[in-house]
Amino acid sequence: MSWTHLTMLSKRCFVDAMPSARERVPNAAGLRSPFSCNVSRRLRNKLSSAYDLSSYQWRRYATSFSEADAQFARLEGARLSQQRSTDLLARLLESPDPTEVARQHVERLNEEFFMTGSAYLTLARKDGNVDVAARLERALTAAWSVKHSTLRPELQLLNILVRAETEAERKQLYMSGGTDLLSTLVMNDRWFLTALDRMAADVERQPPNPGKAQLMSRLRAIQRETEALERQATRLYQHGEGGGRQ
Repeated sequence: MSWTHLTMLSKRCFVDAMPSARERVPNAAGLRSPFSCNVSRRLRNKLSSAYDLSSYQWRRYATSFSEADAQFARLEGARLSQQRSTDLLARLLESPDPTEVARQHVERLNEEFFMTGSAYLTLARKDGNVDVAARLERALTAAWSVKHSTLRPELQLLNILVRAETEAERKQLYMSGGTDLLSTLVMNDRWFLTALDRMAADVERQPPNPGKAQLMSRLRAIQRETEALERQATRLYQHGEGGGRQ
């Protein structure tokens, strides 16, 4: 299960990190860049011919250039965000205590950071860079542990269940969770089930990818299992209320 899935991410487009940040990732210089985002040919053609436009043509294409400016602004924002994520990842890799570094920068452990880390990790594994992959896994695990501790209880439970790869593992989690787990399922107007539905819908909208079918199957299974537990918790609660009135 990727870090991208655990943070309920949608696929986004990033441009290359600045080399100074990317080169700080140990042995990353030998990796192919996991990020690419190209300006469309149509847009490039518009820009290359900008100085040849007449006044009439300029007015005609004014709206198009405004859209181009907006697109460049989005790309620049994405580039800076991805650069910051790569820089933080490098700090985690360099530190003998990545957990402490993660605590110091917990506000920067967002979906973009985990997407960046996931991209590097996937590429390192694909290219057979075992040492780099192990270091990235260690850094991301430390970061995720810190981030996980800051989440609301419903999201903590959701992420734990998503990481469980088999039905047997999830059953063990349900049993060990006991009444606390049941309370988490129904608290805050069943926020857990709402978040689970939202996550499933988000994944379903993503383009086809190797892990999508497996993740959707797991989410649907979690939906069935937790809805059954939620009904059980509701019955127990109602029975307790009735018993108290007798």
